[in-house]
Amino acid sequence: MQISSGIAKGYQLKMPIVPDLRPTKSMVRQAIFNILGDMKGMRVLDLYAGTGSLGIEALSRGAVWTDFVDISGEACRAIQHNLKHSRLKGKAKIYCESADVFMISSPPRQYEVALADPPYELDIDHTLTALTHKLKDESVVVYLHPKDKQFVNIADLDTRETRIYGNSGVTFLTKSHN
Repeated sequence: MQISSGIAKGYQLKMPIVPDLRPTKSMVRQAIFNILGDMKGMRVLDLYAGTGSLGIEALSRGAVWTDFVDISGEACRAIQHNLKHSRLKGKAKIYCESADVFMISSPPRQYEVALADPPYELDIDHTLTALTHKLKDESVVVYLHPKDKQFVNIADLDTRETRIYGNSGVTFLTKSHN
């Protein structure tokens, strides 16, 4: 798996050995970032980060900062390795804790883009609800889920669109004004 565009294009990501890790396919990552568009100046949150591929792709495409959150120590070490070797280490912080703990401990209203790629069996509706307090108005949440997941609008997040790629669904949500 490698970064598809930007200043770290072609960098081969280290894959951690983590049960239930489902790396986001290159085609899906490219589609996500083509839909998101310009990442310049964006602050990004990568929840359930795994390899860090989504957040590193955002940094490579011009995001100014990414916070990575994953509960697995092995995943956090892989993200650290990937940031160092892609020369993006100074633009990120890794939180080796659960997404729920991060939601409680981090400051509000700081992200323009949030990327959530949890294990498919994990229900994260409560995490998405808490996430709304971490987002600026008009922020975008990209939520990867099984293609057959029944999705209901959550809190201040409005569904913009859902795309299907193989067995994966990618839903784009926008935070409404408060």
